This record gives sequence, C-alpha cells and structure tokens, in this order.
Amino acid sequence: MRFKIRTKVFLIGVLVTVALMSLAFFLSLNIYTAHAKEELLKNVDASFENIKLYFNDSIPQNELVYVRDYILQEYEADPTTSTDPDIDKRYAYFRDKYATGVYETEQPSLSLPKVQRQSDYRNLSTSIMYAVRMLNPTSAFIAYKDTERNRFVYIVDFNYMLEKSYNSYTRFPGDYYQIIQAEDPYSTLTLKHVDLYEDGDYLATVFIEYDMNTINAGMREFITAEAIALSCATVVMVAIFVLLSHFAFTKNIAKLKDSALEFSGKASSGQALTVINPSIKAKDEIGELSKTFVELENELIAYTERVSQEAKEKERMTAELSIASEIQSEELPSGSFADGRVKVVADYTSAKEVGGDFYDYFYIDKDRFAVVIADVSGKGIPAALFMMKAKGLIRNKLKATGNVEQTAFEVNNQLLENNKSALFITAFIGVIDLKTKVMQCISAGHEKPYFIDKKAKKIEVESNFILGGQKNFVYKKDEIDVSDKKIFLFTDGLNEAINDKFEEFGYQRIEKALSTAERSNEKILKGVKNSLKEFVGENEAFDDATLMIIDVKEPTVQAEFDKPGYEIIEQVTDTFNSEFSFIDKDTLGMLDVVIDEMLNNLVSYEKTDNLKVGFTAKIKNGDIVMEFTGNGEKFDPLSVKEKYIAEGQKDVKAGGFGITITKSFSDQLKYARKDGKNVITVTKNLNKGKS
Repeated sequence: MRFKIRTKVFLIGVLVTVALMSLAFFLSLNIYTAHAKEELLKNVDASFENIKLYFNDSIPQNELVYVRDYILQEYEADPTTSTDPDIDKRYAYFRDKYATGVYETEQPSLSLPKVQRQSDYRNLSTSIMYAVRMLNPTSAFIAYKDTERNRFVYIVDFNYMLEKSYNSYTRFPGDYYQIIQAEDPYSTLTLKHVDLYEDGDYLATVFIEYDMNTINAGMREFITAEAIALSCATVVMVAIFVLLSHFAFTKNIAKLKDSALEFSGKASSGQALTVINPSIKAKDEIGELSKTFVELENELIAYTERVSQEAKEKERMTAELSIASEIQSEELPSGSFADGRVKVVADYTSAKEVGGDFYDYFYIDKDRFAVVIADVSGKGIPAALFMMKAKGLIRNKLKATGNVEQTAFEVNNQLLENNKSALFITAFIGVIDLKTKVMQCISAGHEKPYFIDKKAKKIEVESNFILGGQKNFVYKKDEIDVSDKKIFLFTDGLNEAINDKFEEFGYQRIEKALSTAERSNEKILKGVKNSLKEFVGENEAFDDATLMIIDVKEPTVQAEFDKPGYEIIEQVTDTFNSEFSFIDKDTLGMLDVVIDEMLNNLVSYEKTDNLKVGFTAKIKNGDIVMEFTGNGEKFDPLSVKEKYIAEGQKDVKAGGFGITITKSFSDQLKYARKDGKNVITVTKNLNKGKS
C-alpha cells in the first residue's frame, strides 16, 4: 500500500502522540499505585499498634495459651487434617472444635481451670475484629510457630472476614501457615504480621491479609479518568502537529512532487523537456531542495540532448561497423571447401565487430593449392584495414610466383611502406603440390601447426620473423609430406584465451581436443571450439580466434551393384565427376565416355544369372586409374578386333566400337581374370592434357 506524504505525516503524528501519552499514562499509574500501597501499609501498621495494645490490656493471655496448646495437640494427634484437599471441610473441622464442646479434663501441662471453648474462641476472634475493623482485610488470624517442624499452627481467626475471600485459594490459616513460613505466595495480597509476647515469652503471631483488589478498584476509576483526559489531549496534539507540518513542509513537498511528476511525464512521453519550477520561496532545507531540483532539471535537459546526439552517432557507427564486418566477411572464402583432392574447414571468431585475423585458400594452378592463415597486430578497424591489405598482397604474390619464400619477402617489404601505425602480421603460408603431396610453407612468427591423429603432433617448422617487421628479411621455407594427413592451423587467440582464473587455454588443451579417433573435420573443429567455450566461460574474448583444418588425400570412387541395369551409368558418372571435378573438362569428358562404354558392355554382355558389377577410380602417380569388374563367364574384350568407320562407309551396324573408343581415350588398357571376375583396368595420364 502506498501512502501520500500527508497521510504519512498524520500517521507519524498519531504514533508519536500516542507514544508520549502512553508513557505519561504508565508513569502516572505507577505513581498512583505506589502511593496507594504506601497508604495501605501505613493503615496496616496502625492496626498492628492497636492489636498489641488490645492484647496487652484487654485479653487474658491464659486463654490464648490454652487454645494454642489445644490446637497443637489436635494437629499432632491427626496430621491429616492439615493436608485435607477440601478447604471448606477442613475449616469447618477447626471451627467446630473451637466453637463447641467442653474440655473433658484439665490439661496436664497447664494449671488452668476447665473453661468453655466457645467462650475462648469468641473472645480471641472478637479481639482481632476490633483491632482491624478500620482496614476491612481479607483475613486476620492468630497462629503459633512450631519451631521444631518449622511451621505455623493455626489458633483462631477473624471468621467473619473469611467469608469474603476473593478466589479459590482461600487464605485459611490451616492451609498454608501451619506448614510454611509466613510469606505471601500471591502478589495480589498484602500480608503483614506481628509477634505477641508476655513477660518476654513468645505466645503467638497475629497475621493480617489485605486484598489488593481494593486498590485496583480505585485504580480503575483513575485509569478511566486518565484515559479520557489523554485521549482528548492526543486528538488536540495530532491536529496541531498535522496543521504545523502542513504549513511547514508538506505543502512545499507536494509542490516538488507535482513538478517532478510533470517533468518526468514529459520525459517518458518523448515531449520536449522544459524546466518546471515549483516556485518555493521557503528559506529552509526544502527551499534549497527546490533550487537543487531546478538545477537538476537543467542538467537533465542538457544531458538528454547529449545522449540523443551520442545515440545517433553510436547508431551511425554501429551501422558502419556492421557494413565493415560484412565486407570483411565477404573477403574471406567459405568456411568449407572440398573437391576430392583437398578439403578445407575453417572458422573465424572476431573479438570485436571487425578484427585482424584472416584465412585464405585457393588454387594457384590445377595441381597447386595455397593455404594462408594470419593474425594482424592490434584490434578493431585499423587491424581490419591492414588485414585486407595483407590478404590481397599475399594472394596476388602467391598466384603470380607460386613461391612461398619470394611471396613472404615481397609482402614483408610492401607492408613496411607507409606503415606509420607500425602494424605487422604473423602468418603461415603454404603451397601444396597435389601430385607429390608435399607442402612448401613458411611460418612468419606464427603458431606452429599440428598433424591431427589419435595423438596430435606439433609440426616443427622454421620460425621466421614477422611480416612487416624488418626490411629485406630473407625467409626460409619448410617442406612437409601431407599425403593423407589432416593439418590444423590456428591463431594465438586460441592458445592465449584466458578463463576467470587468468589461466591460458594453452597447447596441452589444444592437443587434447585434436587427439581423436575417426571423426570428420567438421566435428574436430566443433570439438575445439566447444573446449574453448567451456574453458573461457562467460569471459569476453580479448583476441580474434581463427581455426583451420586442411585434409589432403587421393580422391577415390568405389561402387558395387547387384543385378544392375543401365541406370548405374548415370549414377557412376555423376559421382565420378563430383569427386574428380579438378580434372580439365576435355579429359573429364573422355573419361565419362569410357565409363559409359565399359559399364554398358558389362550390363549388356556379361553372361550370368546373378550379375555383379564393380567400379573403382583413383589417382596414382599423376595417372587416373579406373577398374571395371563383372562376375560373368571369362571373356577378354581386348581380343575382339577393333572396329572403325571408314570415310564414306555406309550400312554400319551398331556395336563393336566400345573397345576401340576406350583405347583411343586412354593411355593404357588391361584385362585380367581375378577371383572369378573379369577385370578391365583403364589408365589415363592427367599431365598430357587433351588426347
């Protein structure tokens, strides 16, 4: 629930006033109670003086002694009378003993005449009544202290007053004071006593109990009057407090609130902001607050204008950075490439909108494939611009020369020209000869690559100087056998990535992520990225990270068909063309004709009820070797006489030309019978170009 400030002020006034009035009430109540008790005790003391005087002057002491000894004998004769739970019955027992009957014999321990008990009891009871008649007590009685058993033995009471006991714990003397010390166990009663002596000998103790309810009755009247007076005072004080607070500050605070709401309303609705002055003329803290409020409005208006301009500028820069990022992305080749002889998978993650890492791959010619990965010093737009310059230089030099050493030398010198920002790059530049499966490469201050296998192995290459660092530096190349091997290249954004404990990802984690059983290149790269992400956690990347896997292997096509039809010709041809797309179109067209003729012959002429046709194609030492198999009867197609069409020849029947065409389109043709199959091997040298 929300309260307005006036409501809060009112509630505070009520609470403060009630607290003060309550304090005053309890203080006056305590003073009244203390005074009432003091008056009561004065009256009790005065009554005791009367009791002493009365007993000393008027009451025969022998009656007191006689009754005392008799009662003591009764207790000793029947102790159960003191523990009877029925108070009324117990009282009746003692009353009857005292009030009726005659002593049968003179007590042996006393030389007293035989007297009527009724007379003794009434005389003593009456003496107590007269002594305390001004106090109106709850009970008054005489008891004898039995020191041997540490108890008070009941003698006689003021029986008229016992009828007025206020609760079930009736103060019958035989119930408490015969067995415990004369102390009041209930806080609502006031108990006092006085000891009686005769010639220095102890006779008995007189007790007076006074019910505090007498004081409480007067206290209720006091409380009622006090509550009415305090309630009226509370209402008056609250009203005064509210009025004073309103004129002192709540009115001005309300003005401040209204001005603030109007100002914030304009801000939230997008209206033009203007200063809303609450016009408070008070010369106190609220007046100072009003001036500060106006100053704050002016500052907010100025700040809003600055933020608006900055937002527009930031939006413009964001748009430009987005375009720059798109341009940079377009400069990088696709993240995946495969043509049968080489396969590339790459991933680039920039720490900012644009970055300084880059990778590249391309054919220099039909048998040489170039790979590049590099890292520009610095971050952001300057690094991105330098990256694009370096990437273009490396690509152009490699395509022009095909030589990694010469490329590195010339690119290094060109990067040094007009390089006022002193930027440089680390780079790994490689050219793979797909015929020999040897890669010539240069590492210009770059991270060393890895061979990917069940256990990753770092490739030890020469660590040359960076590109753009020293003019005319001579770079030394390395040669690596990459046949049927996977190579992992990366920038230092991978190994130098840190976690929240400021630990680096390091080379051991790279090797662990690369050491793998049979997995695709895509899964290997994804595994490295996941390991990096798990290690870094929520930390923001501080450097670009580029990952690249190059897989060099001999392209191979292998297929086998059961009871095939002519449809396998198109199927095999499509697969062959996809896997060997790097072969020049003329040669690829001749090989397609050979596949068509040979498969056609196998489907048409192999004599068997359960025909099986097989096809394999692979490159070996610069030759493409195709093998066709059929499980029919033994038949050597090379033994068939070749058939040609002479110029002007007419009425030529179809058939018989397949072997002739195959021979003309190949460099070598062989037949063999192996494992119950006819095997025809066709070899074509790819270095001769068109046949």
